Amino acid sequence: MGKIKQILIIYLLFVFPLAFALAQYDDAITQTIKNITNYISFLAGLLAVLFVVVGGVMFSTAGGNDKQVGTAKEMIKYAAIGLAVVLVAQGITSIVRSLVSTSS
Repeated sequence: MGKIKQILIIYLLFVFPLAFALAQYDDAITQTIKNITNYISFLAGLLAVLFVVVGGVMFSTAGGNDKQVGTAKEMIKYAAIGLAVVLVAQGITSIVRSLVSTSS
């Protein structure tokens, strides 16, 4: 739980000031930021799905090996947590972008 707090604090310290600073500039910059965040979110989501699949394969091929089952469960759990963080970050970015948008 401590890492999630750290990620949110870093996000709040860097993304919010950046978004408000970009409000005074052209919409092209905010569109570029949107494109970058969408690309990063896509890659992170793709990695999360990949880790869930790998964890599922590890789990199904464990053959009673408790260590491998535990590793597979942790992999799936952390992939789900990572995907949730990405979705929350995407939502926060969207909200901040709509708050500071100069065009209506």
